[in-house]
Amino acid sequence: MIILHINLKNLEKIKVYLMLGFVCSFLINSFIFHKILEILMVFLIIVIIIFTLPLVRGFNKYLSVSLFIIGIYLLSNNKANLQDWMKALIENAGLISLLLTVPLLGITLYYDDFQTNIARISEKHMKSNFSFYVITILMINILGMLLNLASLPLVHQIMERLSEKYSKESFYKALTRGFSTNILWSPNFVSVAVVLHYLKIPWYKIAPAGFSLALLATLLSIFIEKLNTVNKQKIKHEKTKSINENNGLIILKLTFLIFFLIAFIIALENYTHKSVLIIVPLVSFIAPLVLAIIFKKTNIYKIKFKEYLNYSLPRMNNEVLLFTSIGFLGYALSISGLNRYIPLIIEKLGFNTPATLIPLFLVVISVLSIAGVHPIISISTIAVTLSDNTIPLSEIQMALTLLAGYLMYTIISPFSAVTLIVSSISEQNPLNVSLKLNCVYAVLFGILASLLLIFIG
Repeated sequence: MIILHINLKNLEKIKVYLMLGFVCSFLINSFIFHKILEILMVFLIIVIIIFTLPLVRGFNKYLSVSLFIIGIYLLSNNKANLQDWMKALIENAGLISLLLTVPLLGITLYYDDFQTNIARISEKHMKSNFSFYVITILMINILGMLLNLASLPLVHQIMERLSEKYSKESFYKALTRGFSTNILWSPNFVSVAVVLHYLKIPWYKIAPAGFSLALLATLLSIFIEKLNTVNKQKIKHEKTKSINENNGLIILKLTFLIFFLIAFIIALENYTHKSVLIIVPLVSFIAPLVLAIIFKKTNIYKIKFKEYLNYSLPRMNNEVLLFTSIGFLGYALSISGLNRYIPLIIEKLGFNTPATLIPLFLVVISVLSIAGVHPIISISTIAVTLSDNTIPLSEIQMALTLLAGYLMYTIISPFSAVTLIVSSISEQNPLNVSLKLNCVYAVLFGILASLLLIFIG
């Protein structure tokens, strides 16, 4: 047993080095394209899959295997050459690199005592259930930009004591809705990366419209909660410690960190003319180290980087396997010829205007996600088989429609990562956290998003 345990540990370390090697090969190949690097990436992803497949359990394993089988059939049926098989295996190399490196951005939140100061400032401004809801939404939204999914347990931990005075339902709604708006625009979210990857457009093209839609989604969620609490009395709260100058400086420091990371991403994208799929992994490696040097926190950086290597990276088996299989199928679909028939079928069914197509895509992504189909599958299929040349939607309309569908999946699907995390930390049924709490909000958001996107043109 001891020998087996040691062997498993060694295998895990090897897998971590293989993952890092894959990311580094992808980044180098993005700037200095070379056939050897592409072959190396194919070799690494095959070995990673061999290491990963036995570790994945349940639905994701069977789904990934099924996608590989369908992709193999399509490639074989279309007599794909060796180059096609290689491209299919690394089709989602950028997405996988982003998923593997984004957790590094969270290291920056350990460069000061942000959690305590955020809690103090938040508590001072909480005077009712509604103000608690709004503050929680803003907190999870801001921290989510840096920490992604890791922000959910962190905010739950910060607000857990305060939440005892307020409605638990409001707390869970704020966590899910506040986090999900980042899906519409944030460059370090996989939703944005997927849409940019498949539609072949730069981030700056969708960022303003995506951020505007995210702001409207936030205002909608606040308006709905205001209606729910309009007749409820204010809750008495204890006096809190006054906010001193140091508290304010730390919040300013956090604001600087967020703007620095976003500005760094924008500057590199403009300078290199590379996709955020390349820029965000690069920034994830560089920015935390640069900030650690600036703030003299290199010891913290070393500790957190070791945690990333020992705990975060080894747990990303599901993500690597699922996104590799999705990319494999997506590439197979792109050479299968299906993109010639699907637009004709849609047009014959009467879905030939933005007013019909946008709601159709939102419904398809949402319904399939409730049934357990990951939106990356439906989004990549739509994007691969349809384009702005075959349907009457502009690039922006198409991109934001797919992102809006991803947001709806996040808050109403009992299978979404956000739902599962919130249900776990709150000890609630996933159906209660998703459909019960957010169904009305999701439908209203879908209607609002459809109306806005129809008139964007």
